Amino acid sequence: MRTSSGETVVVLGASTNPFRYSHVAVKELAARGYHVVAIGRKNGRVENIDISESLPVDLKAHTVTVYLSPEHQESYENWLMSGNVRRVIFNPGAENLYLKKRLEDAGVEVIWNCTLVMLSTGGF
Repeated sequence: MRTSSGETVVVLGASTNPFRYSHVAVKELAARGYHVVAIGRKNGRVENIDISESLPVDLKAHTVTVYLSPEHQESYENWLMSGNVRRVIFNPGAENLYLKKRLEDAGVEVIWNCTLVMLSTGGF
């Protein structure tokens, strides 16, 4: 399932560090016209996009791209399972078999891939 520009994409694990892949993903997604919601462990900014420590409970997203290790994903599980997300991409290092199965059982598309590679090859 591909997204269209303008769709909401949540980056879980967004970072202000320009050397982090999540930072680059926020920039690349925004540059391609997606509405990016950046959630990180501390508040900050990536260019003109705010990084928030908290996730709006009523947020709906086409895609969530995860840059958090499995032990840091637990606090987002209820939201991911709430029916507000259509697709979850687990980037390298974020793979979580337990959560993958739960999401798939709930009808969420789950992909294990690199968001930056998907963007660069047109497979996002």
